[in-house]
Parts: sequence; structure tokens; C-alpha cells
Amino acid sequence: MVTRKSSSLLSLQRVGALTALIIGIYQLKPVVEKRVTRAEYEPKYKGIADAYHEILQKENQGSTVAILHHGKLVFDMQGGWADIEAGREWSEDIMTVSYSCTKLIGALSIATLVSRGHLDYHEKVTKYWPEFGQHGKENVTVDQLVNHQAGLITFGKDFTLAEAKDDLYISRLIEESRPHWKPGQHIGYHALTYGFLLDQLFQRADPLKRNIAQFYEEEVRTNSENGDFYLGLPRELLHRKARISPTLLSQTLLNFATHPSLTMSVIGQNVRHGGLAFLSADSPRFMSVIRTDMLPYNNIDVLELPSISALGIGTAAGFAHVVRQFWIGQVIPETFWKGLEGPELHGMDIVLGLERHMNHGFYYRPIDGTDKYTIGFTGNGGQFIDIDKGRDLIIVFLCNGLQGGLGSSQYEQLRQKILEVLDSE
Repeated sequence: MVTRKSSSLLSLQRVGALTALIIGIYQLKPVVEKRVTRAEYEPKYKGIADAYHEILQKENQGSTVAILHHGKLVFDMQGGWADIEAGREWSEDIMTVSYSCTKLIGALSIATLVSRGHLDYHEKVTKYWPEFGQHGKENVTVDQLVNHQAGLITFGKDFTLAEAKDDLYISRLIEESRPHWKPGQHIGYHALTYGFLLDQLFQRADPLKRNIAQFYEEEVRTNSENGDFYLGLPRELLHRKARISPTLLSQTLLNFATHPSLTMSVIGQNVRHGGLAFLSADSPRFMSVIRTDMLPYNNIDVLELPSISALGIGTAAGFAHVVRQFWIGQVIPETFWKGLEGPELHGMDIVLGLERHMNHGFYYRPIDGTDKYTIGFTGNGGQFIDIDKGRDLIIVFLCNGLQGGLGSSQYEQLRQKILEVLDSE
């Protein structure tokens, strides 16, 4: 007997197959091969290079990948277009937006204050920020805030870029806001508000009253072997930034069609919880990652904002080096890292409709065939960073031609090959 659920899934699969066929026919046109513009690696990593070249041809602009192993940049490749309309290829000094991978810097910054005794994950936010405790937020803990459990995916009303730069305004806006769900009851991705929340908390707990960007600049980036990763892009470096291009509709539809079960799960969660995904991705509007009328992440006025929500900008190699600086520079002591070896919180993200594995604001990704995890953050359009602290390994993949849809991106193929090659050493 065919149940309604299985019938719906079958129908969706048929629609998906038809969609994929239409897209395939539509895309039957000459394809210009994208050129690898930089390839620095040892011969034993040729398999990774071949995998990168293959996925590069599927990009709609360009990309870069860096592998930092025991502090050495063992693999560094770029290719494709930094600005396809201008005919500008990707080069070694091209920087791009890491989107939500930047949240890793936020989690690391909060962890730094915890390791120094200035914050406690288990304490209520109101211990450090009494005015926060209004409208159902009274019992929110620091851990719930960093683990996307506070329900503050919007602050109740939109705000402008100018208002975002006003700490007092943002502080009061957050204090007056009401959670979208009972704090601690669910995990729900705080796509764009996350940076404002963590930054306000950080400023109150830091003995020097710095914001996260100031702390990062003083203690991390300037001390890193390669500091080519910024929170907020300095205006004088705009000429180095790759131009972001929107997701191709055909690519999005094809991705949906090839992941029907995941698509149904995400759509179902979004409908069930009142469209939280759209709210989270569109607030504040000037940072929206779902706008169709413009791309805010090509606007230098937006790019200058030092938000750990989505405005980390740099090279893949620079990103890898500054993250490693948190442990080699003893910004976070070695003993503290032991508490971050794996996830402690597992559950469905009601905003994204995805199963999550978390611990103190860090996301974890299983390593296939093992019971181990990497710390793994993803960003809008196909950005990825993976950290295996035990192996002193950091992998960064960034692209400027945004990918749409759900499921595995180009990076997933590359990640599997990288881990296979490194495991064989």
C-alpha cells in the first residue's frame, strides 16, 4: 500500500527528475573551461588538485582552497573568475566574503573570554548584561546565546546600516526584543543577528571593553603569520575583493531536484514554524542573503561593517592562519581546547530544517566511517571551513559565484578527497 507520505515523496522525485532533465537540456551549450590560476602543492597531493580542477568547472565564477597542516600551507589553489563580467581571473591576493563561516571567529572570541574567566557558558546573560533580561529573555544563558537557542533571529523590527554602527541603539533594540520561541527550547539559526548579540556581550565582559573586531585585530590578526582575513573590509583593500555573483536558478533547481528528501524536510520545517528561515536570512535587510533586487555583499559600505555574522573577508590561506593563531598564540590555552573536541548538543535546527551537532557555538561535522568530528562551519553560497585540532589541520574553501539549494556543495567532493589523502600519509 502506498502511503500519502511515500506518494508525496515519489511525486517530488518525479518533479525533480523532470526539472533536472529540463535544466540539462537548457544547459546544453558550449562551456569555456575555467583556468587554474595558482597551484602550489606537493606531488603527493595531486589527487586533491585533480578533484579541485573538476569542481572548478562547476563553479559559476571562481574559488580558492587552502590546506594548513602543522602550520604549513601544504595546498593552495585558486581558479576561475574573480569578476567574470570584467574578465578578471582569480589571483593569489584575491579576497572574498566568507559569509557565515565568520561565525567561527565569534565562537572563538567568546571562548577566549570564557578561558580567561571573564565569561561562563553556564551563567545567565543578565549577569553581564542586566538590561538584556526582559520580555522572556531573563533566563537565557551564555551557552544558549552562542548555540543559537535564544530565539532572537530578528530584533522585532528592521534597522539600517547607520543604526547598526550605533552600539547604544543596537543594545536597546536587543533589550526590547522578544524571542521567536522559548529560549533553550529549540536550536534555530541566527543568520544575521548573531554578530550583534555576541558583540554586545563581548564588550560587557571584556576587561578592556573592546568589541570583537578590536580584540581580533589586536590579539589575533596582527600576530598571525598571514593576517589576510579581516572583520569588515578596509576600504583601501576593496580592489582585492572578488565580485559576488548571485545563485543561478538552474543550479538551485537542480540541487533541489537531486535532494528531494532533504528539500521536503527543510520546506516542512519552514512551513511548520512560520517561515523562520526567511526571517533569519533577511534581518537586517541591508545584510540580507536572500535579496533578489541587489547584492549587499558587493557594497563597500556594507563590507566595512565588522560583523562576525557574515562579514569576514579575506583569502583562504589568511583565514586558515588566523584561526590557527587562536591556539598557537595561546589566545585560547591548550587545556581549554579539550572541552571542544566534540559536540554536546544535538538536535533539529527549526530555522534551517537540518540536524545540528554543536558545542559552545561551534558546529561539528562527522567524519565518514568514524566516530570523530571536525569543527565545521558553512557559509552562504558554498563557503566552508573545517578544523581538526587533533591533527593540526585546517581546510578552507571559498567561492564568489554563490551556489544555491541544499545538500552537498562542490566542497563536499573535495573534502572527502582531502581526508582520504591525508589519512593515507
